[in-house]
Amino acid sequence: MSASKVETYRSRIDKAQSFSEVWKIVKDSVKDTLGEHRVGMMLFLDDLPLQLGAYHPLGTNNIVLNRTLVQIAEAATKSKRLVNAFVYSLLVFYVLFYADTVFFNFLYYLCCFLNQLRLRS
Repeated sequence: MSASKVETYRSRIDKAQSFSEVWKIVKDSVKDTLGEHRVGMMLFLDDLPLQLGAYHPLGTNNIVLNRTLVQIAEAATKSKRLVNAFVYSLLVFYVLFYADTVFFNFLYYLCCFLNQLRLRS
């Protein structure tokens, strides 16, 4: 990605006033970088355990963002830029893995396998 595009995305993150705007930036940056996009992906907020920043329910076009975690970030800083960057970092992870479903499935099964080994020992 060119320096001018990076600066454009940085500026958009600085100016974003809502999570839906940050969500649009995530989708646009992944499309520009990887050429991948998924039509109809939607963002939802829900109260989740603090260990979980966001998740993608398998078989859906949804990404669920942890509302409580975002509220904690908002309380910790008055900088909308930092909060937007935090939300971006949470969301881009799931979009990247959603773009490469085979890799995501591999990681999912690897985690399940490793958890089974840990439970047995």
